Amino acid sequence: MTLQQPLEEVEFRHIGKSYTMLDAPQIVTGKAVYPSDIQLPRMLHGKILRSPHPHAKILSIDISEAKKIPGVKAVITGKDLPDVRYGSAIRERYILARDTVRFIGEPIAAVAEIEPDIAEEAVNTIKVGYEKLPGVYDA
Repeated sequence: MTLQQPLEEVEFRHIGKSYTMLDAPQIVTGKAVYPSDIQLPRMLHGKILRSPHPHAKILSIDISEAKKIPGVKAVITGKDLPDVRYGSAIRERYILARDTVRFIGEPIAAVAEIEPDIAEEAVNTIKVGYEKLPGVYDA
């Protein structure tokens, strides 16, 4: 392809071509197996508590009620994890927020439980104290 060549005359390798999806028959017949369909012995279900605030300081996290629920195997917060950060450009994010949340939905705590419904219940018992901070809405 050259810059002067009209687009109609260009032969593309993939664009405009028809391809057969190998898993299409399983998907359309409902026979496809997805990760959520798999049940293994002694499998645990995880749920994440997420921030409702765009920007806030985390003052406290009380996980005591969640730990009391029968079947709860683990409840963790950012303080329970190693000081490892990640990010696409700069490594500024923790897997679970530690001191500050910087967007709505940022993960704060995680629960592992035998039953998914009870894991949801356990997440809902976690109490987080926040000090709301001004939001940053542009670059």
